[in-house]
Amino acid sequence: MYDVGRKKQRWYRRECRRLLELIENIKPNYRPEPPFSDETIKLYGNLFFKPKGKSRRDIMSALLQKTEQIIVAAPYDLPFCRVVLVVYENNVAWSQIILFFEERYYRTFWDRTDIRYQKWTRVYEPSFAERMGLHTRLNGRCYLEQVCNDEENENFSQKIWFYE
Repeated sequence: MYDVGRKKQRWYRRECRRLLELIENIKPNYRPEPPFSDETIKLYGNLFFKPKGKSRRDIMSALLQKTEQIIVAAPYDLPFCRVVLVVYENNVAWSQIILFFEERYYRTFWDRTDIRYQKWTRVYEPSFAERMGLHTRLNGRCYLEQVCNDEENENFSQKIWFYE
């Protein structure tokens, strides 16, 4: 007889392996073409894939390690370069690494106070990585993102962690 549960487990393991390989093979472009002042490296995890338990921890660990490697490998001759890991607490498979090459854009990136569309509120709580038992040299800060969709009268909120 055909076992649907087994097929789902195989898909889950394959997606975990795919994301871990993708993270391992990330090679950032430290010289973006003008007018771009940043580079975003997204994981593009499957929309229905939400890692749990050990898989979630492995993906988070790989992301933290890769971010630390990118920071160390950044060329010294760049006028400005900040590397930020963005982790969505409810799904680490949607995480991304952002490289900022312009200081002004980096400073204004954190200002998300327009209540009509998107608002970020700083949340002070123990680090997401520490709660997972992971140790990192990166500083983490958490924001509660609130997005309002006026057309459908819906509000969406989630916690986003930034490590730099």
